[in-house]
Amino acid sequence: AAYFTPPHLVSYVLDIMLEQGIEPGKHRILDPASGGAAFLVPLAAWIAQNARQKSIPAETILQSIELTLAGIEIEPQLAKLSHTLLADLLRPELTAARRSLNISITRTSTPKLETPNTPYDAVIGNPPYGRVFRPSDALLSRFADVITDGYVNLYALFIEQALRWVRPGGLICLIVPMSFIGGAYFAALRKRILEVADVLRVDPIDKRSD
Repeated sequence: AAYFTPPHLVSYVLDIMLEQGIEPGKHRILDPASGGAAFLVPLAAWIAQNARQKSIPAETILQSIELTLAGIEIEPQLAKLSHTLLADLLRPELTAARRSLNISITRTSTPKLETPNTPYDAVIGNPPYGRVFRPSDALLSRFADVITDGYVNLYALFIEQALRWVRPGGLICLIVPMSFIGGAYFAALRKRILEVADVLRVDPIDKRSD
């Protein structure tokens, strides 16, 4: 399912990322549920704007974005939209460099992917939520570390993938339901997080309807 991420939440996540020392254009950043590029477009804009102010060549700007930003999106039309929005944002650079945009937006289901050879510096985004009914034995086995009593929620799988894919000392910042904090079905997820990561902050979103 596709989820809309309000701009103020996107800005909030990006601010946290910057506070923690993750620099767009330098560090490798993944959005594992990139949708319509709600996070990728602001990240690319940040890189491009800062580079333009320094009169950095167009090709260098494009390479910086292409080598450091990546997305995963299961819906082909949303993945295509992401590419279109990014290309529109970077039209001046693409025109000057006389080429098309070559950014990694993988069209597949994030839980099905294996751990990449090179970990990411940061994994950020707004993963999908919702119970997975009748999960396969393979899925239950693969994500056993974050599953309690056979109850599977999509966002728990995305958190586990983020834990597997981020480098030691890297950052994970995801917008997820508060149920993981105290819900009985998320005991394994909480245990897993505390075993392999340091929780820097948990910020509740009070006005969910807005």
